[in-house]
Amino acid sequence: MADQPITWERMRVSEFERLERESCWRIGEHARWVESVWTVEASAEVSYPDEARAALAEIEARSFWFRHRNKVIQRLLDWHGRPAALWEIGSGNGFVAWSLQQQGLEVVAVEPGAEGARLAAKRGVKHSVAALLEQLRLPVSSLPALGFFDVLEHLHETAPFLRECHRVLKPGGLVVVTVPAHPFLWSQADLDAGHYRRYTRRTLDDVMRAAGFKPLRSAYMMMSLWVPLFLLRALPYRMGRRKPKEENLKAALVHLAPTQGLATAFLSAVLAVEFFISRWLPLTWGTSVVAVYLKP
Repeated sequence: MADQPITWERMRVSEFERLERESCWRIGEHARWVESVWTVEASAEVSYPDEARAALAEIEARSFWFRHRNKVIQRLLDWHGRPAALWEIGSGNGFVAWSLQQQGLEVVAVEPGAEGARLAAKRGVKHSVAALLEQLRLPVSSLPALGFFDVLEHLHETAPFLRECHRVLKPGGLVVVTVPAHPFLWSQADLDAGHYRRYTRRTLDDVMRAAGFKPLRSAYMMMSLWVPLFLLRALPYRMGRRKPKEENLKAALVHLAPTQGLATAFLSAVLAVEFFISRWLPLTWGTSVVAVYLKP
């Protein structure tokens, strides 16, 4: 059998090595190495509370919500062809990046919040970068795949960010996205988290299509949680009930990772059934939208 051509993917080189060899782009020319993180000097403003970041780092690994989202993301990548590498933009504390890395995927985690990037490195993410995507000045059409998971809702304007994503993504490259669903579920928790909006499948597809991406698949997830979310958050907000930010944060953390083991086991089991069903029947309702797009 004839020898197959050697590619950077087959050689398992890092994304930084590949970009240097293919495009003469060097991470060291745009960032400096600080505490296991490539850091851009210019600070980046993030619409996300610092106190929430540290609190989430404590509960992500045992949260039924974060574990379920990771399973859905991994399945979508398997369905649409696992890329040679994925750049996660707005990677937070690195929980998704670490999970994908554990599955054998080359991941670069780009997070504008320096503390989040450091937490990702401590978690074991090999390539953690504290920067905005545009600060890295990546070559045109150079990245194989992008992911931004619960990021778009934190951006006051999404168009500049999506233009940069389109510029750096290779033709045929994939974008995997998750966002919070349904404006009617808006609550004080959204304001406290630094959200600007919630989406439907249609509005997310419209935003991505306007940026030049072709929708491949979109669906709702966590359908079983929308009634509790409406009753515990959205309805009290509509009735004018307000609580201090610190109290809301504590309540949100309990909702994501109940202190009672039985509650976590029950919610995990419910979402496992949902995950099984959604393999054949896309969910028509939910608290989040998950979608895959292609750069033609």
